[in-house]
Amino acid sequence: MLNRLARGSVRHRRLVITAWLVGVVGMLGLGVTFAGENNTDFSLPGTESQQAADLLEAAYGGEDPFATGQVVIATDPSIEGGVHNPEVQTLVENLLAGVAEVPSGEIDSPYAADAHGMT
Repeated sequence: MLNRLARGSVRHRRLVITAWLVGVVGMLGLGVTFAGENNTDFSLPGTESQQAADLLEAAYGGEDPFATGQVVIATDPSIEGGVHNPEVQTLVENLLAGVAEVPSGEIDSPYAADAHGMT
């Protein structure tokens, strides 16, 4: 039986390919038509986690108070002085000044007297 199906498919390959294409386009069309609206809201009413999320939303207006980032500075080994080279330091300070312009952006300069982690 599969042998006859295979031979028929080869004999009528244009018809089979056309039928497959029509089927795929039809399925995509049905998927788009009946997919509905995407929803990324997530809530668990009445739970402690939802109460905490609501408190954070009220206090910080939707900004993530715990969002942090780290900028790692590295130089080519051939640069004398590495990150302590005056030209590199100027570039890094300009970068940090740009990052500090971000709302709620707080920057700790690695060149500050109390900085740690610079090698």
